[in-house]
Amino acid sequence: MLEIGILIFGIILLILGKISLNKYERNRTDKENNSGVFFQLNTLLLYSGSILVIVSLIFLFNKN
Repeated sequence: MLEIGILIFGIILLILGKISLNKYERNRTDKENNSGVFFQLNTLLLYSGSILVIVSLIFLFNKN
């Protein structure tokens, strides 16, 4: 049950990251200035969401 909750939370983080990334790309004027791109909110949401989804899927399919 915990794995399903983590999976849902990871999917929500992925969706929020995609929305934030699309909004950021739309509002950004200079596309060449992407310094510190790892520490922006959209990439942190995308990375943490994808890690949570992958880990929860591994635990779901690895149950004995």
